[in-house]
Amino acid sequence: MYGNKKIICLILARGGSKGVPGKNIKLLNDKPLIEYPILQAKKSKFIDEIHVSTDCFKISKVCKNLSVKVTHRPNHLAGDSSPDIDAFKHFCLENKTEDIIVHLRATTPLIKSETVDKAIDKFLKNKCDSLRSGHETPESVLKYFLKNNEFWTPISSFDQSNKPRQLLQKTYCPNGYVDIVNPKYFMQKGNTLHGNKILSFVTEYSHEIDTSEDFNYLEYKVKNDV
Repeated sequence: MYGNKKIICLILARGGSKGVPGKNIKLLNDKPLIEYPILQAKKSKFIDEIHVSTDCFKISKVCKNLSVKVTHRPNHLAGDSSPDIDAFKHFCLENKTEDIIVHLRATTPLIKSETVDKAIDKFLKNKCDSLRSGHETPESVLKYFLKNNEFWTPISSFDQSNKPRQLLQKTYCPNGYVDIVNPKYFMQKGNTLHGNKILSFVTEYSHEIDTSEDFNYLEYKVKNDV
């Protein structure tokens, strides 16, 4: 609990993945992917309830067998281009909740409850709209280009992109390891899911499953404990 608010873990798990069909319940080392974040959420010393928002009967059945609360999400909120904020708003309205929400993902299965708890603890101790996790990029994205027709446009400037990496500020990639959001902010009209004051939380590199190759790599990693 945080004051009079619960701390809820919410996992968004739609059924229509094209990159890896049936991804959210695909078996990884004999366990459906979605079971991994659920088990870690159950170990958390902060999380009071675990919920899954899904449009898929098969996912719903797996989650109920794991003693997790399920909210049915309508199809129009579970498409390829459906933004997360709409699913979060739907969940809050359906469950009449303004509780703190810890966002975990089945597609980032190799998380640890200890790391999730460190993120929650940091969130509770700071004034912020939200918390987002990220890992350091191999080199600063200030060296990167955008492709503008047949020409390169620097992310920052040509001067910056030509500097030695040691002289550039470190940059971080949001990785979906753990995010924390507050309905107090995102339920307001015109607001984004994470608000403007986003607390940083740096994690180790986080493996996310978007393709069959990603899944095969994680399967090898889990089976060989590497």
